[in-house]
Amino acid sequence: MLGRIDFFNRRNKRNENYNNTNEKEVEGNQLIISETEDDSVSLLDNTFKSFFKKYIEKYVSILGDLHVGIWVIDVTNHYRVLYCSPGIQKISGYARSQIESGKVKWADIIFSEDIHQYQKIQPLLFNRESINHQYRIVNANNEIVWIQDHTVPTFDDSGNVIRLSGIITDITEQKLAEEKIHFYAYYDFLTGLANRRLFEKEINKRLATYSFEQHFSVLYIDINRFKHIIETFGNKVGDMLIEKVAGILHRYKKQDGIVARIGGDQFAILLPMIHHIEYPVEVAKEIIAAMETPIVVEGYQINCTISIGISNYPTDGSEPDELLRNAEVALYRAKEQGKNHFQIFSSSMNVHTYKLFQLEKDLRQAIVRDEFILHYQPKVETKTEKMVGAEALIRWNHPDWGMVSPIDFISVAEEIGMINDIGDWVLRTVVQSIAEWKKQGLPVVPISINVSGQRFLKNDFSMIVKGVLDDTKVHPSLLELEITETSLMSNEMMITSTIESLKLLGIKISLDDFGTGFSSISYLRQFRSIHTIKFDRSFIQHVCENDYDASIVKSLIHLAHGLNMNVVAEGVETQGQLAFLRENKCDLIQGYYFSKPLPSDEFKKLLKKDMKLPLNQLKSTSHGENRRKFFRLELPKPVSSTMTVAKIKNQSVEMGKTNILIENMSAGGIRFLSNIRLPVREDILLKFYAEIMGQNLNVKGHIVWKLEQESGLYQYGVELDISEDEKEELVKTILKLELEINKE
Repeated sequence: MLGRIDFFNRRNKRNENYNNTNEKEVEGNQLIISETEDDSVSLLDNTFKSFFKKYIEKYVSILGDLHVGIWVIDVTNHYRVLYCSPGIQKISGYARSQIESGKVKWADIIFSEDIHQYQKIQPLLFNRESINHQYRIVNANNEIVWIQDHTVPTFDDSGNVIRLSGIITDITEQKLAEEKIHFYAYYDFLTGLANRRLFEKEINKRLATYSFEQHFSVLYIDINRFKHIIETFGNKVGDMLIEKVAGILHRYKKQDGIVARIGGDQFAILLPMIHHIEYPVEVAKEIIAAMETPIVVEGYQINCTISIGISNYPTDGSEPDELLRNAEVALYRAKEQGKNHFQIFSSSMNVHTYKLFQLEKDLRQAIVRDEFILHYQPKVETKTEKMVGAEALIRWNHPDWGMVSPIDFISVAEEIGMINDIGDWVLRTVVQSIAEWKKQGLPVVPISINVSGQRFLKNDFSMIVKGVLDDTKVHPSLLELEITETSLMSNEMMITSTIESLKLLGIKISLDDFGTGFSSISYLRQFRSIHTIKFDRSFIQHVCENDYDASIVKSLIHLAHGLNMNVVAEGVETQGQLAFLRENKCDLIQGYYFSKPLPSDEFKKLLKKDMKLPLNQLKSTSHGENRRKFFRLELPKPVSSTMTVAKIKNQSVEMGKTNILIENMSAGGIRFLSNIRLPVREDILLKFYAEIMGQNLNVKGHIVWKLEQESGLYQYGVELDISEDEKEELVKTILKLELEINKE
């Protein structure tokens, strides 16, 4: 370009003599001059300088203000610089005289990494093409400057290049902005690691080039109990911990692998299978071992553990989403094993693990999608058997898994930091419902809600409660808050302060699950603001059969009354339990003997009935088992078998088998027991595998009814989805089984 450009091959032979050099025309930025054979070089130079003086130099003041550089060189005279504008000096830092005299050659200041590409495209100018390209130079201050260079060739009548002219622009700020945009698009701002988008892009790059003989692994990593760390030390320490963990994980970046922050406290590593099939396992073990050393942040020594899920290409997926999803499923299996573990994905992931994975994935959107609902379980006065209160219990109406119990998702909500949002939703919904019932003239009873210990730790909680009550004009006596004994013991000082504030508002506090923690009696003595204690159902279940349990419950009731506290017994399911609690002056009863938790509309019916409860709702037989069309074989005892989910909403699902107990069977359906809550849905197809007395059973169907037998145990009725031929074979199998049973 400017100065002598040694790499150009001469494509035209300079004429020795030029005569009658005349100015022809100026077209835009391209200077075109007619030449004759008799002109000399000096005449050309003089004529050209005269031309510039007449047409260019009168614009010097304008050119001096432009942030662009304009230049012209004479190709026929050793690439002599005929002109460069003041903008060249502004951009390069070198004086115009240095460039025009050839002391500074443009090619010499081009950044070393860009010179090859610069030289590669210069020959295009001799093919009657202009070039517009970007590259870097090193200016006089030894700074790197990005250049936009537009070069245009000028030809003589014979088609030979005689001049090059062009414009250069400093685009450094534009490039920096582009780099910043690229960084935000593909990198995590806090840690500097790749983000999920870049991680998936890198996976796609490998999928496009790897064969099925080439392998790589995805490690999905999660910091255990990170929400608890935030609650304890604050967000600033949490961010600094994330940075420290990112630094540790970055050590395990191998060759063309990549380490990414997927979001929150979750990371991923794309790990080439460098050595052998066990290599990702070895790396996972190394990472877990590295995390066993406490991490020091702001003077705190934080014991930070992680869980890791591993998926492998091509066995566990052929798409980025599939590989990440399967690694995440494996991660949840690792968490089930007690944290600080790793787990390799396999199709043996059971129904429970898959369900937990789905629930966490969907939980963040549940409030937005209005999928939560409340059920209300009455509290009954022991003496009168009259409803005097109720507990609000949240349920999640999941689009795939149906009505999900809080047992299945509350711990997940605490882990991912959603528990406070869910608790605030329950608070607002309950108080708004009370206000609505009052407007309808219903005899409203106090409603209690469960509050996470994490929510009590927030300084604004009492103000939020007061704000909701003020907005709805609901009296504080109609709201009761329940906190578990374990939460109270874990955060005694901060929670005590919040409890006192709530008591001043006129709100009663209950201690839930009493007896499941440690030093329970001493804590009752300390917390005088507690109005009610609730016995855990585990104390009530065996009071009629076990004298030891009976003595404990009697003593605790007497103790609570001595401290001016009311007592609520949860989990009352039999007439005998009720009689025992009434005899020992337990104040309130809550349990399936009187009523299961009821949807809002059904609970309102109880209010309309002046709070007189129907008994034994648990014994409802509305599950439809009486609609039998086939002979049903009752098995002498439940048979151990396995089940898996084959399809959800007509989409195939690959997962492992879960143990169940089959109670009876027919050509139309089976009945089984499981500790997993499953939805009653026709669009979830299950597969069942069993060997009963030497006969193999392999059928599929969907659940048509469900009944909770006891806490954590469910009975299901399944309608089989099999062909007529399969039914005939199943009938034969059932008849054989009946003969075998009768023989015994």
